Amino acid sequence: MRYNTGMKINLKNYSRLHFSHNIRSLYFSTILRQIGAGLISLFGVIFFFEKFGNSLENVIKLFIIVFLLYGFLVPLSARLIGRIGMKKMMIVGMPFLTLTILSLFFWDANPILFLSLYLVFVTLFRILFWLPYHVDFAEFTETGKRGKQMAVLINISQVVLGITPLIGGFIISSYGFSTLFFIAAVIVTTAIIPLFFIEDVKEKFSFGYLETFRNLFRKNNRSLLVAHASNGIQGAIGVIIWPIFIFAILKGDFFVVGVISSLTIFFILILRTFVGSLIDRWGKKRILKIGSLLSVTGWILKIFVNSGFQIFLADTYHNFGRVVNTLPFDVSFYDQAAENKHYIDEYTVIRTIALNFGRVVVLLISLPIIMYFGITATFIIAAIATLFMNAISRKNAPITK
Repeated sequence: MRYNTGMKINLKNYSRLHFSHNIRSLYFSTILRQIGAGLISLFGVIFFFEKFGNSLENVIKLFIIVFLLYGFLVPLSARLIGRIGMKKMMIVGMPFLTLTILSLFFWDANPILFLSLYLVFVTLFRILFWLPYHVDFAEFTETGKRGKQMAVLINISQVVLGITPLIGGFIISSYGFSTLFFIAAVIVTTAIIPLFFIEDVKEKFSFGYLETFRNLFRKNNRSLLVAHASNGIQGAIGVIIWPIFIFAILKGDFFVVGVISSLTIFFILILRTFVGSLIDRWGKKRILKIGSLLSVTGWILKIFVNSGFQIFLADTYHNFGRVVNTLPFDVSFYDQAAENKHYIDEYTVIRTIALNFGRVVVLLISLPIIMYFGITATFIIAAIATLFMNAISRKNAPITK
């Protein structure tokens, strides 16, 4: 099959891809986790919105706390890597995701208590699980083939995730949030099992607590900070503000919210594989520029939506650009993490702090912006931030002691 780009897409390249036992086990766990979490991810923010009396301000304040805790505590949890290893950290961390979901299941019994427990559990899950997950992913995927490998793996996830919003919306509409949370907790718990079958990787985190933050703001790492903080900015608006915005337009119809989200995901499945091949052939920098243009204009289009059909069109177009933009962005992150070799965990921690720095900053700014200019003004901020994600394509200085 030949496209007007003059580039030949050979599907045999994908059939010859090799996935190690480690990456297969890690990603099988990922799929199970995503099924459970995917049932509630879109609706979790809406759950808080309703429980807080339809107060977007309180939802934003909650996630400011969540991201602050994650960003400030992840350097401390990184020191556990050398002591217990990546595998054990993930296995220890996963039950806290189950407890996070169960804290929402029991919410009505004592909202203040279970809100507090939610903050504790979600923080413990994030600081124990995500760092070793990203380090292992960088270790287990192959440089030079990472674009194709990630495209295939993400496509597998998206086949599953494409239907979870639809199922989630149906369960909430028919049986309520409690049933959804119980089912999600059970599924997430099973995701622990494949983690027992991966090799244990140990790294020694070399930075002190304050030294980690000093490295983040080093001049040589400025592009890293800008790129990942920008990703955090557009991501926070996409997963916190956008779901509430469409929920309001659709007048609180959970099922329709789920249907539209599922249709959008399925629409971009084939594109992911196409983009994965383009990354390895054209290079990440070129694809990032194209993706940025599409993603930026997608955010602008979202400002003008006021119906379910318009939400579908704008979200599909935006996700078209987001696929083109975020896949090479993620490949660049794992490439640079792998290139740092012994400092792969330090690089990942610095990236995590930058990501949460961007999330916190944009949510703080969003409070007065929404008050004076309306919720759609935040989409302009997301559009601008997307442009700065291109900084990841620059060569960062190696992370060193």
